[in-house]
Amino acid sequence: MGAEKVEKPRGVGRKALAFQSIFLCIAVCALAFVACGGEDEKKTNTKGLTDINIDEWEEEVDPNNPVGLSTVTVTPFAGSTQGYGDGVGAAAKFDTMEGLATDAAGNLYVADSHNHCIRKVTPQGVVSTLAGGAEVAQDGMGSVAGFKFLHGITTDVEKKTLYVMSEDLFRICEVTLEGDVNTLFGSSGSANSIQGISMDAAGNLYVLLINQIFKLALGDDRPRPFVGGGENHVDGQGSEAGFGFPMDVTIDKAGNLYVVDELRRNIRKVTPQGVTSVFAGGTDPYTNSGCADGVGTAAKFRTPRGITIDEADNLYVVDNDCYSIRKVTPEGVVTTLAGRSGSRGGEDGSDTQGKGNRALFYSPEKIAADLSGNLYVTDNDRIYKITF
Repeated sequence: MGAEKVEKPRGVGRKALAFQSIFLCIAVCALAFVACGGEDEKKTNTKGLTDINIDEWEEEVDPNNPVGLSTVTVTPFAGSTQGYGDGVGAAAKFDTMEGLATDAAGNLYVADSHNHCIRKVTPQGVVSTLAGGAEVAQDGMGSVAGFKFLHGITTDVEKKTLYVMSEDLFRICEVTLEGDVNTLFGSSGSANSIQGISMDAAGNLYVLLINQIFKLALGDDRPRPFVGGGENHVDGQGSEAGFGFPMDVTIDKAGNLYVVDELRRNIRKVTPQGVTSVFAGGTDPYTNSGCADGVGTAAKFRTPRGITIDEADNLYVVDNDCYSIRKVTPEGVVTTLAGRSGSRGGEDGSDTQGKGNRALFYSPEKIAADLSGNLYVTDNDRIYKITF
């Protein structure tokens, strides 16, 4: 007799194949879920797009700010709600800050305009009142001194002496780091359209008044017209040049002035010989408004209000209505360092912290750089520190 044939139960092969197919489908779906990061890694963005990875979301919102995602950090430094009060960090209060400056030790000095005084902030965020407090034009030490409304503050090239400008009597004062106030110049009446002040390496002071820049030369007894006064939006030599509304000024190591012109929406460069030209931003204020990065006149600003310079002669500009801090290299290359155009933070400052374009500003105004390359920005009676 031959070997007995054993029959396989009918249907077993088809069932096994079916189970294998189901298992394979489940495995593929699980791998796809893990590769996508799971639901915990998803976020819905402000443009209404859903299920976008967080890194893709940041890049999609602001592709011009790759540096902001990795190296730039914005943190609260000092101040909280509007008012007056010394203290540490958020315990301190300011009222309308109209200028910032730093000394060689990394201390920050604030032109606290509506508190009529100069405030000092240590690198640890400890806020104290250096000089002033009374709404009078008065010299003296510490609280004996007084100012009406401060509209700018700067230091000398060695960062050992402060210089402030107040609208009472168009007054320019020298202030020691110990708080001794001495008036260098004061005219009759007042000037409520003064905006900024800066000093070059030779000790000459430059102040912004309406649509002109005045120069108080070392040893001179009064500021004298330097550039401006001509037709708005015109470049040229001396009084031929015209400014729309200059808001702040800083100076590089070669003695060139850089002025943020809010009305013209650009950065103007003024040589030591008094020649004015556009350095960055467009030449037509009616068509160049925007927040676009670029080189020279290809870049766009919307409302530039504050400017400072670092040790490498890079400029940093506060662009108020772009809610951002813009960097401008000595070659005129403009990039967005922090903040995000079109995205405004909350009035309480809770959004103004984090990496690069994740930090959302509410209404940034003034800016200063210390010798270590840190930046300090005023925003709604608060000061923020930017490190990178």
